[in-house]
Formats: sequence, structure tokens, C-alpha cells
Amino acid sequence: MKHQPDSVIELFSQLVLVPGVSLNEQNVAAFIREKLGNLPYTVEQDATGAVIGGNCGNLIIKPNHFDATKPTRIYMAHMDTVRPTEGIRVIRENGVIRSDGSSQLGADDRAGVAILLHLLMQDEIQNQTDANFMVIFTVAEEVGLLGATNLDLSPYDVDGVYVFDSSKPPGSYLKDCAGKYEFEVLIQGRAAHSAVNPEDGINAIMVAAEALSQLTTGRISDMTTINVGHIEGGGILNVVSPTCKVAGEVRAVTIEEVHKYLDSFEAIFENTAAKYGAKSTFVRHKGFAPFSLSPNSMVVRLIEAAIRRAGATVNPVSYSGGSDANVLNEKGVDAVNIGIGVKKPHADDESIREDDLLMAYEIGRELMLDSQS
Repeated sequence: MKHQPDSVIELFSQLVLVPGVSLNEQNVAAFIREKLGNLPYTVEQDATGAVIGGNCGNLIIKPNHFDATKPTRIYMAHMDTVRPTEGIRVIRENGVIRSDGSSQLGADDRAGVAILLHLLMQDEIQNQTDANFMVIFTVAEEVGLLGATNLDLSPYDVDGVYVFDSSKPPGSYLKDCAGKYEFEVLIQGRAAHSAVNPEDGINAIMVAAEALSQLTTGRISDMTTINVGHIEGGGILNVVSPTCKVAGEVRAVTIEEVHKYLDSFEAIFENTAAKYGAKSTFVRHKGFAPFSLSPNSMVVRLIEAAIRRAGATVNPVSYSGGSDANVLNEKGVDAVNIGIGVKKPHADDESIREDDLLMAYEIGRELMLDSQS
């Protein structure tokens, strides 16, 4: 490997301490701008922050020789973390980087940012004057893939996007990924005094409970999962509850399968509500679309070649967690999410092996050095 281990790890250790939860990524963007300083790049920020109510837009970095009329390769990672990381102490022990346990480490996705930022700082990348590429650091990935959703790539001839954000080990990449729809149900019953005239009431909580008992949840198949994650209703103990809200999600590899389950759930809630004279309002909305990459696509061929040159084992996988790659594939741009080896993302014991960080860096390096393909 030709990486600089201490430099990559040190840059990552600095990045995780920069405050940048979703919708508040401006400090991370400033850190990136400072590191790129006098290097031969233009750094632009789009208007996404204003659109989504954040303090920062997507950061778009182009080499000075960039030509928008030519085919463009894009490398991507997201700047935001789910929870604050600025107060943690970064611990390197036995080849593992972790936090002190007071919060998440932030390797999701500061590891991806560190990999791409460090590559931009290298002479061998800067000297590739024939390579037409951009590096994009997105915002608000963790709160609905909002940065990628509002990213405008229409001015460019994009031939592939390489997203450094999968928790799978280096050498892995997502060949297909489930899509997600969320649903919300409002059950409207009728209020009544629970002791004086309960028979005049319709308890929305009990209607919702009976409907929920008919739903199958959990892992339905390898790539199909269903969860009910929220329920609320009532509040006054001597009142028959007039309303109850339920919310959940369905994930599957095809939109058709998602809607099959959602249609079934909507019917269950409507029929159960009608049984007791209540009303059910069922709303569904898309979280992100599924995708499946052709094994013959350029992004698959190039990522597999880069993995092999880096000395890792190619491992195409299926996954049910969404990323910016889902949004981009839905937009018609081939995008592959690449394994960087983050363990237990978002948890207090989140960590990353130094060897995994360095291998993911080497894979990124091989991709960038092959930018003229």
C-alpha cells in the first residue's frame, strides 16, 4: 500500500471532533475548506442548506482543470453525524479507533470524508490533469438523504458516483439495496367519560391495538423488513381515547412489494376501524427508492477492479439501509455504496479498525488514479 497511515488516521481523528450534526454541518465544511486551502481546486457550496433549513449546503469540489462538458466521475461522502461528537475523546487501542463511550465516534461518515479529503491533498491526485472528477460532501444524509435529494447534477455528464458510506468491510460494495416507505395511521374514535358513559365512546387506542395485532412485523425475508416504531394516543385517564396515531416503515427490494404490504395494512386498519364505528386515515410516503446495479455497469466494473488492485477481496452484497446512493440511482445516475468498515454506526461503542480505514483509503486511491478510464 502507498497510503500514509498516520496522516489518514490523524485526519479522521480530527474530523470526528468537528461539530456537525444534521442540518448544522458548516463547521465541517469550514474544516474541509481550510485543508484544501491553496490546493488546485475550486470549492463551491450549493443552496441546499437554505432549502432544507440547515446552515450549510452540499460542498462541491472540482480540480481547476475540470471541464463540465466531459464525462464526470463523482466521489461522495456525507458530512453530518446523527449525534454530537465534539466532546468525545478518540481512543486508538489494539488497532481499533473508538470513542470514550460518551457518544458515537462519528465514523459514519467522517471516515468517508477523511478518505476523500486526504486523497485530494495528495500530489499524485492533483497531478492527474486529464482526470475529470468531482468530490461532493453532502449534508443531512442522516435525516432523510436531504443533501443528495436536493443535489443538482443536471449541468454535468455524470458517468458514475462512488459513495464511501457503507458499514460493510472494505472490499464490499452494495450491488442492490432495499427501498423504504413510511406509513402513518390516524384512528379517530369518540370521546366519552370512562366511568359515567363509556358505552358512548369509541376507544381509538383499542381499535389501533386490534389492527396492530393483525400485522406481521420484523424480518419477513432477507431483504424485507416491517416495523411499527411509534404509537401515541389518549392522555387523560378518565376519557375514552378519541384518537390514536401509529407510524412505521416497510423496506423491500421492489416498490411493488412495499406497496403490497402497505395496501394490506391500510385495509386492516380501515376494516378494524369500521367494525367499531371509528375512522382510519392511512398515509404513506417514500423514504428512498430501492436500486439494483447491473454486474456489467461501469461503476461495478471499476469498483471491483479497484478493490482487486488494492489487495482486498471483492464482495458484492445486498443491504437494507439507505444512503445517498439510493437517491442518485433513482435520479438515473449509477451510484455504488462502498464498504469502509464502520462497526456499530450511531452507537456509543461505534468503532473502526485502522486496517479497514486504510484499506478503504487504498480502494479510493485506486479509483481516483484510474479516473482516466
